[in-house]
Amino acid sequence: MISLKNLSYSVPSGKSIFEDLSFEVEKGEFLGILGKNGTGKTTLVDLILGSKPASTGEIKVFGEDSFDDEKNYRSDISFLSQDVILPHDISVKDFLSYHGSFYPNYSLEKEKELLKFYSINELDKIGSLSTGQQNKIQIVGALSSNPKLLIVDEVTAVLDPETRARFFKNLMNLKKSGECTILLATNIVEDLIGKVDRVLYLEEKRALIHSPEDIHLLFETEDVA
Repeated sequence: MISLKNLSYSVPSGKSIFEDLSFEVEKGEFLGILGKNGTGKTTLVDLILGSKPASTGEIKVFGEDSFDDEKNYRSDISFLSQDVILPHDISVKDFLSYHGSFYPNYSLEKEKELLKFYSINELDKIGSLSTGQQNKIQIVGALSSNPKLLIVDEVTAVLDPETRARFFKNLMNLKKSGECTILLATNIVEDLIGKVDRVLYLEEKRALIHSPEDIHLLFETEDVA
């Protein structure tokens, strides 16, 4: 599903973010990407999405080069990020209709179910809604697209407790289906415990795979005198 081989990435100023990363993600796996702020979680997501080029090495997604502008799997990926800004001057319904036009497997039935699940009125103008409600609209669009790969970057940090619980219920149902691979980047340990199959922990330009049982050891804090 996803394969990284000897991947390194440096920002234009020359600072190295990753050095010689190699790992694979299997179909249907739920992988947590964990790391403190500044360790490169979003950068890694951008590299997998192909929105940034690697300095060296390769990334294959669905067997294709993620940096190839002609890649054929675009409609198989849904991406959620707290940094995405939705258009404010259209209704929820019109936005989801436009979004769904890019996804051949988009389900209007699932969209209707999710709008009800998240208590969203499709006739509301997006600009009239809170940031939290707009995040819910993102979730509805992403899940209704029936992706084969769902990439979530830090979204959980800005969701209220009820919405977080509902969102993770959706993710666990996706995991049970075995049809969707999930990557969840976060710095919240509780997001991963009891949910993910493995954890990719980012630290000091490296990425190491851990079992879920190790999660509680990864963010141990040192005593401050």
